[in-house]
Amino acid sequence: MTEEQKVKAIFDYVVTQIKYSSGADYISAANALKAIEEGRGVCAHYTSLFHYLATRAGIPTIPLSGPSFVGEHAWNMVYLNGKWVYVDATLADGKKTIDYTYYLKDAMFMMKTRTWMGYGYPDINIYPEVDGMNLKTTEELRVYLLRKMAESRTEPPKKITFKVAGAKVDTDVKFLTVVSPEYKYKLNYDSKNKLYTMIRG
Repeated sequence: MTEEQKVKAIFDYVVTQIKYSSGADYISAANALKAIEEGRGVCAHYTSLFHYLATRAGIPTIPLSGPSFVGEHAWNMVYLNGKWVYVDATLADGKKTIDYTYYLKDAMFMMKTRTWMGYGYPDINIYPEVDGMNLKTTEELRVYLLRKMAESRTEPPKKITFKVAGAKVDTDVKFLTVVSPEYKYKLNYDSKNKLYTMIRG
């Protein structure tokens, strides 16, 4: 099997093996085994089992968790074909057939449903390249700010400037409190130059 065939086989197995049941839990090896034994669980169980099986198959993977459109959630990042992509086995379940909407997706796609995508990135170079002076979408703004945060090795930068190219870009930077909860950010707007400046408090 190719690496991609392995990932799909593992993804399909996890989705069909577990029946979603309500409740909260944590990503752990114990929950991977629990998912197999009991055949039910929450997002942490789907994520744990995928991580365990992919690791055993020699596929680099990182379990992730954080705020999303369904509340606190868990999913996986997988290194495939020379890049990191995302899979969400939990959201693929619950239907007669497997839903591949959140299968092998990039960060820009996942940011549409996740408030924060910075956690777990092993290398800042995998952030998509965006122009900070011509940000067209909310996702591009988030990528730009997360990249700037990651580039700082010691502490978050004191000031970040950017421009947005459309009125629909959400410039709310509260999501960064997840990245660095000990810091507060104030956003100033220069209407003359159409320039935003984010200042760390």
